[in-house]
Amino acid sequence: KLISIGRLNYQKGFDYAVDAAKILKDRGVDFSWFIIGTGELKQRLKEQIHSLGLEDAVHLLGERENPYPYIKNADIVVQTSRFEGKSIVLDEAKILYKPIITTDYVSVHDQIENGKNGLIVALDAQAIADLIEKLYKNTQLCEELSGYLETVTDVTATELRKYDSCFSGI
Repeated sequence: KLISIGRLNYQKGFDYAVDAAKILKDRGVDFSWFIIGTGELKQRLKEQIHSLGLEDAVHLLGERENPYPYIKNADIVVQTSRFEGKSIVLDEAKILYKPIITTDYVSVHDQIENGKNGLIVALDAQAIADLIEKLYKNTQLCEELSGYLETVTDVTATELRKYDSCFSGI
């Protein structure tokens, strides 16, 4: 289960995500990719998903008030942005100890140490698909990324976990 979250606009690069999903499907990788968000490219992405025959694999979920349960239940968080400032999605994924794949935009290195708390990949559908498949096949690498995130103590993460517990009924 893959999860991506963001506005459905040019900046977020979801067109790359859909193309990467096609590559994965053609390789026989068993996955579901859930995309949370809404925006001006929703119809175009729906058409892209349909034209590539990905209706059973890529799911546009629309807007969700609380993304934490979706992140928590995902195996990998994928961010395909062309550019970002500070990504809240990456912080949320780290807080929930999820393996992260993110594209190599300018400010990503402020949040992700490649190979330590996430994996950084070129903004290219083939490269994104390759890295997803690598994590799909290498559960040890997934565990290493998650395990590292569990060892990192962060005041913000602690506070956000308290916040999350309010919404998840823990």
